[in-house]
Amino acid sequence: MKQMHCLERVHQDKIESCKLTPNGRSIVSIGRDCLIKITDFYSYKTLATIEHPYLVVPSAGCTLDISSNGKYVAVGSSNGSILIFNLTTFELEEIY
Repeated sequence: MKQMHCLERVHQDKIESCKLTPNGRSIVSIGRDCLIKITDFYSYKTLATIEHPYLVVPSAGCTLDISSNGKYVAVGSSNGSILIFNLTTFELEEIY
């Protein structure tokens, strides 16, 4: 039987959404702590933390998605904005 792992305390508050990158190496998550975390799928270590003043996570219903090439993550903010971050530089690329 394959061993299962549980990543605890990745965020300081509830996780609203998480996705695997297309290459399967990282987990990208967003929590009510208003942070995007990139976690290594194999070592379970946090690779990066993304924060931005416009990244406001509501009490429920926030989601994220990753581009098919794995370079970008798009997330909706409770202020009505869509933020797109580069997963290589961890910088904000666009706000809509």
